[in-house]
Amino acid sequence: MQSGDIFPFHIRGSKYCFKLDQVFHKDSYGNRFYVRGDVENLIEVLKKIRGDASGRFRVNEQKQITTYRKEEKKWIPHYVGQLSTHFEFDDFNINPDYIEPGQLWTGLINKHGSKFHLDPKARVYFRESLSTSDFSQRIKYFVKNFDSDFLDLLLTYKREPGSFRINEYGHVFAPINQSNLEELYKEKVVERAKIQEGWEKLSKKQKLCIQRYSLPSENKYTKREEKWYPIYIGKYTDKLEIGRKEEPKILFSDPDDYDV
Repeated sequence: MQSGDIFPFHIRGSKYCFKLDQVFHKDSYGNRFYVRGDVENLIEVLKKIRGDASGRFRVNEQKQITTYRKEEKKWIPHYVGQLSTHFEFDDFNINPDYIEPGQLWTGLINKHGSKFHLDPKARVYFRESLSTSDFSQRIKYFVKNFDSDFLDLLLTYKREPGSFRINEYGHVFAPINQSNLEELYKEKVVERAKIQEGWEKLSKKQKLCIQRYSLPSENKYTKREEKWYPIYIGKYTDKLEIGRKEEPKILFSDPDDYDV
């Protein structure tokens, strides 16, 4: 696949924006976190493909960069290239050298990483929103080759169906609710003191992001209001095989309306 080709697979991954000569992550609250480092070449390719001086793009767990370009009344996905630049931020570390599984995630949280799910049978799947001008629906595509040992590790902390994310450097984190976290403390799978120690090392902006992330929301399965925390699971770099036929995901409204 060449840069500029139509991307024939599902669109997923960390969401970033570029404008003029800068690349940044924009969270749900409108905060911008700027990438440090050389992004000049990436921006030039993005401008060429999009025909615009600004826009959004994604980087998936395989480091594939994709962006949408509006063509008539449709948005068409295009392949940009492979990420070769290391994205660094002042207040977040999205590619830490080491984090112990079960500790707080140190990187970006909101709109970061490729989002996957566990179903009640502990099967891993990717959920895609499919839309035309007439209807919209969500379809599950199951991962065929998810490593069983890593799945056991994920279930050790996750303990129920729900989402987890894999970022462009292979780091996996998942929302763990307060009830399950308390059980992990009791079973000594996670040490409360280490969680507190990790918290103290975070930047003020990262702490604020976690505080917002942990605001109570309904647990889909228990129907209880729960607090959620971004917990690090481990590193997963094997290429995932997903049961979806090769065809571009064409959109009929602004791509920013979709959570994929």
